[in-house]
Amino acid sequence: MTFAMPGVSDVAMTGTVTDAEEPRLFAFDLGRGVVEDTPDGPRVRFERQLVRSTETVWAALTSGDEPAAGAPAPAGFTSRQAPAGPVTEVAAPAVLAYRWHPEGTVRWELGQGTGHGPRLVLTQTGPQGFDTDAALDAWHERIEQLAAQLRAG
Repeated sequence: MTFAMPGVSDVAMTGTVTDAEEPRLFAFDLGRGVVEDTPDGPRVRFERQLVRSTETVWAALTSGDEPAAGAPAPAGFTSRQAPAGPVTEVAAPAVLAYRWHPEGTVRWELGQGTGHGPRLVLTQTGPQGFDTDAALDAWHERIEQLAAQLRAG
């Protein structure tokens, strides 16, 4: 059985995203993050299929400045809501994690996607009571900026 929704492609069901479909993710709120409860506090999580190679995405995030453990996180991996602390983990071109103030971590993972590019999994953890609404908004905005940058080439 199949059904169609006017103006909506199969992207939500297949996970395959093309350049033309990319903007629809945000128009229909398909790229919205979620808040998960963990024993250590809340975690904000986004998953997003990207349409460029892992290497291209990594280059866009690093701006050519390869991150190193203990160094500041490159600006491309940060948002206005999560002031970046030192990098705690790097496995280029797939993983970058860093501490953020006051307590918590931000982790970017570029994993296996649908064949059109990597699947981004972005998480931010924090202590009980951290402003998850602000984090959702900030990371939603940052991922949208990244997607637009990648589409522009």
